Amino acid sequence: MQADAPRPDNPGSKTQAWLFAVGSAALWQIDPALIELGELACSVAFSSTQGLARESATQLRGSAAALQKRLAPMGARAVDRVVRRAERASGSVLDKKARLKELQDSWNDLLTCLPLTKR
Repeated sequence: MQADAPRPDNPGSKTQAWLFAVGSAALWQIDPALIELGELACSVAFSSTQGLARESATQLRGSAAALQKRLAPMGARAVDRVVRRAERASGSVLDKKARLKELQDSWNDLLTCLPLTKR
């Protein structure tokens, strides 16, 4: 690999921006509520205070409940795991990096459960 070639693991790379855009478009095609769920999960996980985390978590739970009604049981359970892991990663926890990795893994599990057809 060339030294100046974009890499997917480089946070500021063009490749990562492209993958993010393609992934967002794919989620929008599956169900636009997934974009909102992802944004809310990130706002909960990256909240700097417990007050902000609780406020965002309330919105996240409401969005998740509405989405779970439209998904198959496996997808609904995966949404629940995303919510729980976002809440675990919120605020100032000692193992923030591990909690964020768990959240990312649960999001990947959710994506695996989703059908690839437009609703």
